[in-house]
Amino acid sequence: MNKQQWADLLKMLDYLPELKPLWDFACEARRLFEKEARVQTLWKRRAALLRNEEYKAIPELAKAMEMLEEGKFEKAVAFVYSPAAEKVRTNNHVERANRKIRFTEKVRYKWRRRKWVLRFVLLGLDRWWQQVATAQPQADQAARTEQQPLPSSA
Repeated sequence: MNKQQWADLLKMLDYLPELKPLWDFACEARRLFEKEARVQTLWKRRAALLRNEEYKAIPELAKAMEMLEEGKFEKAVAFVYSPAAEKVRTNNHVERANRKIRFTEKVRYKWRRRKWVLRFVLLGLDRWWQQVATAQPQADQAARTEQQPLPSSA
């Protein structure tokens, strides 16, 4: 934050001192998931946060502290330190689906009669059923090969 924002925050905390624990809790909660910190440090920070009596006295913060239970926190820390957390998230799959829909709409728009729309839908369903039908035997074959015992070398 810049100097003006800090000054505004301090003025607000002077006007409403009951917001100070909320601000402190938010800062400490943010520090629980710092990428640069060691995992042991994060667990120590969590323990210190959960021991804070000032936070336990505020019902909303007590409820938030319940969400930091050991199992959930362990998963969150594991995610922060996993390669999945570093992946660049894209929406390629959504854009690809949208392009396909726009293309089919453009093609279908040329067909004004009801029978052509019906044929378009039936062809689309037929293509989908063929994909499902070809995928099913491949899955069955893979399951059968996993169940068959290996020949013994005698």
